[in-house]
Amino acid sequence: MLRLEETHLQLERTLGEQLAEAIGSGPIRLGSGEPAIGRVLNLRAIPHLTHLEWAEGQARARGVIDLILLYEGAAPRSPSPGTGMAGGEGKAGGWEEAGARGEQEAERHHFGYSDEDMGEYPGTEDETEVPAATRPRIESSVWREALAFETWADLPGADLEPPAELEGSCEIEQVAFRVDEDGLGLEAEVSLAVAVRSLRIEPVRLITGMNAGARGRVRLEGERVVLEDLVGRSRAETTVRGEAALAAVQGPARRVVDVEVQPVVRSARAARGAVEAEGQVRLDLLYMAGPAGTTETGTDLTVSYSGPENGDEMPVHEAIELSWRANIPLPEAREGLATRVTAQVAGLRVNLAEDGRAVQASVVLTLEARAVHRIPTTLLVAATGETIEVATQNQPFHAESFVGESEDTGAAVGELELVDELEGISRVLTGSGRVHVDRITCAQDRVEVEGAVDLVLLYQAGNREQSVETASFPRALTFLEQVVVAGARPEDVAQVQVELGAIEVSPRGSRYALARVPLRLRTKVTRPLEASVVTDAVEVIPVVGEPPTMRYVFVQPGDTLWRLATRYSTTPELLLEATPGLPEGELPVGRKIYIPRRIVKV
Repeated sequence: MLRLEETHLQLERTLGEQLAEAIGSGPIRLGSGEPAIGRVLNLRAIPHLTHLEWAEGQARARGVIDLILLYEGAAPRSPSPGTGMAGGEGKAGGWEEAGARGEQEAERHHFGYSDEDMGEYPGTEDETEVPAATRPRIESSVWREALAFETWADLPGADLEPPAELEGSCEIEQVAFRVDEDGLGLEAEVSLAVAVRSLRIEPVRLITGMNAGARGRVRLEGERVVLEDLVGRSRAETTVRGEAALAAVQGPARRVVDVEVQPVVRSARAARGAVEAEGQVRLDLLYMAGPAGTTETGTDLTVSYSGPENGDEMPVHEAIELSWRANIPLPEAREGLATRVTAQVAGLRVNLAEDGRAVQASVVLTLEARAVHRIPTTLLVAATGETIEVATQNQPFHAESFVGESEDTGAAVGELELVDELEGISRVLTGSGRVHVDRITCAQDRVEVEGAVDLVLLYQAGNREQSVETASFPRALTFLEQVVVAGARPEDVAQVQVELGAIEVSPRGSRYALARVPLRLRTKVTRPLEASVVTDAVEVIPVVGEPPTMRYVFVQPGDTLWRLATRYSTTPELLLEATPGLPEGELPVGRKIYIPRRIVKV
């Protein structure tokens, strides 16, 4: 009897993908007692995709947007020579663009400047310093879930039972705002790109081999592939805590006005019952430093910032890194599985020490883990008996074969030039970046990735007021990188995740700068499969002499109508005529089945 060798898998199949647009807009108001807005320095938006569901036959995506406003309070400013009052940006009546900013994977804000970068540079227009008391005070305010957004995607899978699963992500495309006439609020409009995917986890049975025993030989035709058997997915939260000393070059930190967070997963591995992950959290602090005095010890990004009324403060940027390890429970996990872990920030609190020379941070991360078993197997497309007669049943099969994955580093570089309307650079405070991947090309044993990076710099100007300014540089830096992936071919498909490292800015005078951003590229290559594969096979019993008018057999394990009909040279329809009421699929073991006399050529 012909014995079949089988492999059973759980395959994740993408049914459809769509990139949709969404807009979140509405008014936001400062809290009671917060200084009015004199000039907006930065309005940052952080989106959170909160709901994915099927509704009215379409995929519905909903979410909320946190807003973080960095601004100068409406304190009197000393006039610049010949220009009237400085800092007219963001005034009521006109829309301002805050640039494209996101908090999604590979598109977070990254900062890292050496002490040399933060020093004074030649080319300032006026080295006469404005008295500290007349400098505008830098303020910040945070609105959690300030805006809501919603979008729809027309995807297949709503009519399945159960409906297909939905996955999604979102990123900020543009932030625009208009300051209210009283300076106590904004009208904000945030444009987003929302990616939605419908998918299904399907059990798949593949015939990978046949054995006819000592009396028969079977010639098999097939293709060796590597399929990913989905073992499981899981989500967990972990809290990263740490303390770091501040350089305090400009004096002790008196209050924190902004914190941006970038979590990075450095490694992940499967263990028994869990996925073990470790990485780092980078916190970019913008704080006001000054002479020793009263220090604001608590900074929580869910509330507005406040502090002592003292103009003798200097904005300072400093970055700290915290390491973390976490176990993500996954009962099906075991050693040897391939894993992927992503991390997103769910909560943050920063506390300054009383002396302003150290900081304590607590970051809540949401971790998502995925574990797969990569199984080398054979896609069997044909089977021919050499000493016996074999019949096969084939069906179309669509999947992706795993080719390889790799990680490499690179850099995006470029020159920055300030537009005439902006004040010259004295020292860089912070910078943020957003990556655009324009082209991904598979070639022999490699993947080429081409793209650009937007930059937004926050810097202290070289004018008399030493004002804080913002400059945006769309697609200022470019990159073209190659990642080696053994076995890759031009017809393959690559998925590339690009992470930005600490931005390096080297000013050249007051109006030019060279910028470089380290890149980390994680690449996975798959090969689309489309074939007619063998889903069943049976040995055909030779017809010797004149068969009886009617005979019967008893169902053996694994028998189906097709197997019995093919084995005895008849058809499923004739079997049903002889034995009505037989079910589809595997037949009940031991059931008596009548075989008609009519012979059909297989």
